[in-house]
Amino acid sequence: MTARRLRWPAILIGGAVVLVAAAVFVSAAVDEPSKVLRVTATVDAPERLVWRTVTDLEAYEDWNPTIVSAEGRLEEGATLDLQFRGGSAHTERREVEVLAVNPRHKLRWQDRMLLPGVRDRELTIRLRWLRAGRTLVRVDERYEGLLAPFSDTDGERLGLQRMVAALAAESEEQ
Repeated sequence: MTARRLRWPAILIGGAVVLVAAAVFVSAAVDEPSKVLRVTATVDAPERLVWRTVTDLEAYEDWNPTIVSAEGRLEEGATLDLQFRGGSAHTERREVEVLAVNPRHKLRWQDRMLLPGVRDRELTIRLRWLRAGRTLVRVDERYEGLLAPFSDTDGERLGLQRMVAALAAESEEQ
C-alpha cells in the first residue's frame, strides 16, 4: 500500500511536467502568445549616418540611455553582450543572438528566457530613407512565449522611446 501511495504523486508530478513541456513546445512552434511594441521617429539625418550610430556598439555608452554597454560582432548568428538600464540605476545584462543585419536598413536580435517558447524577446531596428536627407526609424520589440502576456511592456516602451529619441539626437549631431 505504501508503494501505491507514493506512485500517485509521482504520476501527477510527471504529468504536470509533460503538460508544461508540451505547452512550451507548442508556444515556441506557433509564436504565441505575443505582444508587440512599436516606436517610430523621423530623424533629420541621412540613412548612412543613422546606420553608423546604430552599429557603433562602442559608442552606445556615450549616447544610449537604455543600452548602456554593447559588445560583440554585428553579423548573423553572433552573440552580443548588452547592458540595459531600467527605470532606476539598476542594469540588466542580456546576451542576444543577432538574427539579421541588412546594412542601412535592418538590425534584428533576440534573447530567450531559459528555452525557446518560455519568453522570447526580439528587437528589430528598421531604417527607411525619406526625402531631403531624412530617415524614418522604426523599432519593434516582440514578445513571444508562455510568459509574454506577463512581460512589463510599459517599462520597455519607455526605454525604447528614450533610445529612439537619443538615436535621433546623436545622428543629427554628426
